[in-house]
Order: sequence, then C-alpha cells, then structure tokens
Amino acid sequence: MTVKPNRTLRSAFALVQDDPLTAVDIATGIILAPSATTAERAEARWARGLARRERGDLQAGAEDLFEARQEAVAAGDEVLAARIDTSLALVALYTGSADGALEILAGAAPHLSGADLARLENQRGLIRHRSGDLAAATADYRAALHRLRQHPDAAAEVFVLTNLGLLHAQQGNLPGAERSLAAAVALAESEGLRYLAAANRHNLGYARAQAGQLSAAMDDMAGAQELLAGLDRPEVLAVVQSDLAELLLQSNLLHEAVTTADRALAGVRQQGNETDIADAALLAARCRLAAGRIEGAREAAAESVASLRRQHRRAWAALAEFVLDEIDAVGRSDVALAEDFADLAGRLDQHGWSGQAVAARVDGARAFLACGEPERAARLLDRLRDIATRPAGERAAIHLARGLLAESRGDRRGARRAVRTGLRVVGENQATLGALEFRSFAAGHGAQLVDIGVRLAVSDRRPRAFLDHLESTRQTLWVAPRPTPPDDDVLADLLSQLRIVTTDLRAAVGVGADADALRRRQLALERSISTHTRRSRGEGGGRTVSIAEAIATLGDHALVEYAILGGRIHAVSVVGGRAQLHDLGPEAGVADDIEACTFALHRLSRNQASQASRDAARASLDEVGRRLVVRLVPVRVVRSSRPLVVVPAGPLHGLAWGALPEFRGRAVSVSPSLVGWTVARRRGGSSPTRVLLAAGPDLPGARAEIDAVAAGHRRPTILTGVGATADRTLTELARSDLAHLACHGAFRQDNPLFSTLSMTDGPLTVHDLDRCARLPSCVVLSACSVGTSAVLRGGTLLGLASALMTFGASSVVAP
Repeated sequence: MTVKPNRTLRSAFALVQDDPLTAVDIATGIILAPSATTAERAEARWARGLARRERGDLQAGAEDLFEARQEAVAAGDEVLAARIDTSLALVALYTGSADGALEILAGAAPHLSGADLARLENQRGLIRHRSGDLAAATADYRAALHRLRQHPDAAAEVFVLTNLGLLHAQQGNLPGAERSLAAAVALAESEGLRYLAAANRHNLGYARAQAGQLSAAMDDMAGAQELLAGLDRPEVLAVVQSDLAELLLQSNLLHEAVTTADRALAGVRQQGNETDIADAALLAARCRLAAGRIEGAREAAAESVASLRRQHRRAWAALAEFVLDEIDAVGRSDVALAEDFADLAGRLDQHGWSGQAVAARVDGARAFLACGEPERAARLLDRLRDIATRPAGERAAIHLARGLLAESRGDRRGARRAVRTGLRVVGENQATLGALEFRSFAAGHGAQLVDIGVRLAVSDRRPRAFLDHLESTRQTLWVAPRPTPPDDDVLADLLSQLRIVTTDLRAAVGVGADADALRRRQLALERSISTHTRRSRGEGGGRTVSIAEAIATLGDHALVEYAILGGRIHAVSVVGGRAQLHDLGPEAGVADDIEACTFALHRLSRNQASQASRDAARASLDEVGRRLVVRLVPVRVVRSSRPLVVVPAGPLHGLAWGALPEFRGRAVSVSPSLVGWTVARRRGGSSPTRVLLAAGPDLPGARAEIDAVAAGHRRPTILTGVGATADRTLTELARSDLAHLACHGAFRQDNPLFSTLSMTDGPLTVHDLDRCARLPSCVVLSACSVGTSAVLRGGTLLGLASALMTFGASSVVAP
C-alpha cells in the first residue's frame, strides 16, 4: 500500500494529544516509507518526538526532535527547522536551561510568520512564565492571541488560552483565569480536541482551587478525570496528582495531601522532566510542612531550591526559599527571620506571586510580634489592603495577624474586631463547601483566630464571648443546608461495590489467601467515593444560632463547654441561664487519667473477666473518675442536679462522662457543639411511633439484645440475618423515629468517613448515612468503637456518631 505522507502527517500531528501512541505509529510508518522525502521524514520525526514527549518519554522525544531538525536542515527547509525549534526550546526548558530555550526561539523567530510565529510567541511566553517573568509572558500570550485572530489555528489558540488562564490563576485573577480556560474548553470541544478539553476542565479546577473555591474545583477536576479516562494518557497522572494535592492542602486534608504530593513527585521523577521535578518537590515540601513533617519538608524544599537555581528560574526559587524560611520558622522567632520574610515578600510580589507575598508578610509580621517589635509588624501588615478577593484561608490569616498586632498593642477592641471578621470569613467559606469532609476540615482555617478570641474572653471575664468564639467554626456543620442528594445513583453504586469488595477481602484474609488485589480495589473505590462526594457544592447561608438562643434553649439543663489554651483547661458553665468562666488548671496528666478510665471500662465489659478483675477495675474507675471530676468539673455543675450537656475539647472527647462517679444516674449528653445540641434539641420529635431494630452479623448477643428491646415497643421493624443488609437498613432508617443498631463497628482513624457499621452484606459507612433523606430522632449504637470520632483542628469532629447528629439525628446513644 502506498503511504500518502501529507495526509498521514496531518493525522499524526492531529493525534499527538488525543492518541499519542497512534501518532507514533503513523509517524514511524512515514519515516520508514521509501517514498518519503527528507522534509517529510523531518516532519514525521517532529510529530513522533511530540507524541513521545506527550507519553512522558522525554529522552526519546528529544532525540526525535534533534534528528528532525537535522533532516530539515539537510532538506534546506529553514522554515521547517525553525518550526521544529519551537518544540526543541521546551526540551531545553525541561532539562533545566530556560536561557538556552529563549536563545533557540530567538534564532527561529526571523524565519516564521503567521500561525507559526504565534506558536513561537506562545512557547516564549511559557518559558518566561515558568521562569517567573510574568509581565513578559503575558505580553507574549496576548501577542500570540492577536496574531491567531488574523491567522486562525484552533489548536494553537487553545494552547495560548490555556497558558494565559494558568498565569491569571497564579496571579490570583480568578475572573481572568475562568474566562481564558472556559474559552479553551469551548474551543477544544468544538474542534473535537478531546484531551485539550479535558485538560482545561482540569485547569479550571486548579484555578478555582487557587481562589479557594474548593467544591467547584473538585467538581472540575473530577469531571476532567472522567474525560481523561476515555483517553489512553497515563503519563498525565503526575500533573493531575500535583493539582489534586494542592487542592487537598488548601482543604486542610493534610495527610491525604502529603500522600498525593509524594505520589506526584515519584511520577515526575520517572519522566525525567527537571522543571516538573523541581515544582513537584516544592509542592511536596509545602504539604509536608503543613502536616508537621518538618525534616521531610526541609529535604524536599532544599532539593527544589537547588534545582530551581540551576535552572535560573529565579521566581520559582524565591517561592522555594520562602517555604524554606517557613520551615526554619518552626520553633524559632527572631528579627533576622522576620526580615527574611519581609525581603521575600517584596521579591515574591515582583515575580507575580501575590498570594505567597501575602503569606510572607503575615509570617514576617507574626515573627516581628514574637520579637516584641509591633511597629515593624504593623508596617508589613499595612501593605495588605485589597484583600476582599483573596481566598478564605489567606483572608483569615491576614485577620489573624491583625488581631495579634492589636492584642500586642493593648487594643482589645481592635483585636476582637479582627477575630470576629476573620471567623466570619471562615464560616462563610465553610457554607460554600458541600461535602461534610470539606466543611469539617475548613474549620482549621479559624483555629488560631478562635484561640485569640478565647484568650481575650478569658482575660476580659466574658463567658458568652468564650462560647461564641468556640462555636463560630462549628455551627456551619449544623445550620447550613445539606447538599448531597439522597438519590445519587453513582454514589449508591460505588458504595455497593465497596461492600462487595470489603466482604470478599475479609473472606480472603480469613482463609489466608492473597488479598493484595482486593486491597488495591478497595482503596481505589474509597478514592472514587471521596472524589465523588467532594464535588457537591454548598448552598451557603443557613440561619445561625446565637449564643443567647442556645443558652435559652438549655432550659433546665446545665452546660459545661471546654477549651484548651496554652496548655491549660478553661471552661464555661451555664446553670439556670447564668454563665461563668473557670480556669481548671494545666492539661498535663488528664489524657493519662482518661486512658485509665477507658481501660477500666473495657475490663468491666469483658464477659469472661473474673470477679476480682471486675472489682479492681471498678475501684480504679472510681478513683480516677473522682480525680477527673475534681480537675474538670466546676463545683456548681457537680452540685446541680440538672441534666447536663458537656461539650468537650481535645483529649476530653475520649472521656466516658456518664461513667464518672458523680454523674452516675444523672442525664448526661455529650455533644460536639452547643449550637449542634441546640439544633438537635429543636428538631427532636415526640415519642417514637416507628422503631427500627437491626442486628448485624458475628456480634454475640446481638439477636437477644434486639429481642429484648423489641418487647418494649409496639410492632417494631426488625432486621436480622440475611435481612439486615445495608440498603434495607438505610431504607428503614429514613422511615423510623427510633433506631437501635446492634452490630460491630469500626472507626477509621485514617479516614473517619469510612468508619463502618457491619451489616450482613458488608459495611455501612458515613457516606451511606449521608444518602438518607432523613434520620431517626434517636439512634442507639450498642457496639464498641462506633461512638469514636476524630478531633480535627478547629474543634470539629468526624465519625459515625458525630455524622449522625450532623445529618439530622437529635440524639445518638453510643459507647
């Protein structure tokens, strides 16, 4: 068969992004065709080099490009050689020579015109962009767009719009980024450029993540991954992982951010792109620093700084140096460090890193304050004026620094104003996030603001202000509308698959079979479920509950709510509507006593324990319990006979409050939040008329327990044996006023939303519960571990019991 080079060459170039393997095959066919001219072979090698680079094989791609240029020169085609040079310039950039890349383009420019010259201008803009010269890069991109209006080339225009959109995102210009990237998506879709359409949907997610629009960003990134799944492009995974890690970092999902960033770094190392390796190492350093992994962060940041300096990428090197300074600032405060931050802020501004410049000024101001130099701190903060368009995390950090400055000057009113404004920013941001996970972790942005507010309230002896600050980052979970649709078929299918795989995994482990493939499948399904649920967007709003309303709702209940500040335990008690502050002393030793209580309770719960063991456990529980009451419970609360509401903090969440000697026989409700308790109290119904009783598998005594409870209710719905499936349980939960679930539970410390109740067909997770249109007013979980929740930075909780209340249960009874 005769090869028709011109037609097949067009096919090869057209498939470079969407199907690079086929592009390689087509180009190779032309190269080997006896009838191909030298110029045609040069173009074919050019196409093959681009396709191989797209597949992540940089070395083979570079070799093809060099040979293509040599053949173009041999053919006497200066224009073709110059066109190939526009691609070779990126080889120089990716191997660490931005200056060399610009030299290549300077030599090629005189030979090009029209769309070819526009492509060169775009490449030059990209090189300047990656080097940090954003003003020159912008000029190049705009020149390329102008030229392409006169000499249309859809694919070239998509590339320019892509690069311009990403530059806008880096500068914090979200409207500009959205305009450019949305235009790139629309043009790519209209031209059938599937990969470029998917890539720019992903880029839109990156831009929105930079602006703090986390749910929208996750929706874009997940949508892009669905589009990419239809293309055989595994080599883009590292880029996808990098941007996802950035999103997770902004969401305060730090453990997952570190894992994802490390995976991205490993991926780009395999590809050998020095530019991407330096960028990925910098991202890994930032994620590790945020997660408190200081030495790992230092190692990655040092690698990035060294590589960026070798590449003469001064703007990116400044950013990496800023991260190194942040690492050095851990456990250290001195004037030299503060001055470094101030200097870096100016350099970051010059290079267009506006968001990072804000962070550097905030860090510098805090360092100056720690050194007793408030005026120098004030001068840095005075540079931060137009902050309304900044992401929520940045705005919260600015208000935090302003609050610290006002506090250091003795301006308590100014400090309270800064805290109040910052916490309002955090709360409004939480309300825009759809997923419970995002909302819960977003409270961390306000943690230090809460600390200042609580500290001021303690100093000023203002108990209601104390409560107001503690509740500010928690109440969005209770008052904002739930966004997840109960009839989400995609989520239902993923959860059903997870139950099957988990059941198969347990069976395989039980018989000693190889379970690695099942574990990988389980992990993949969990990731898919997390990605899917994070796409939901919050509706915002929701009526807030004031502290005055919450105290009024207490009625005849007493309250004690705790905070841990500077290693000391503080609390506010409310009895008969009157609130009082209490300094309860140092935190040291409390966690040990709580652990001793838990151990004693476990000993008492063992059926096979001897009487002597039980007596010893009871004596230990009484002794340690009385000690904890003295340390933790204000006298006015102990003396009161009122029903008690306890809102713990930190390690106090792990205490079985009802087991304390002074509280036995007294109604004690433990809640993650006073506002949460208030909301639950208001929605609590009358006596239950529809009762669900379910017994899970392999729990001794579960059936007997259910039968005993059933005797006290008229016509309850009873699920046991093969009938106690996850789907049937969820269906009946939505119809019931009271549910008693006697089944094994498991708390997942690594991912609390995958904490489970064991049903006949597999685990029922928090994600399953979120699908319920309504939940019973009261839910009883009788087995161990089901009441455990993770305590997040900012005071929010994640676990089965806390999620049940967030999703609509008025009360949860759980060990």
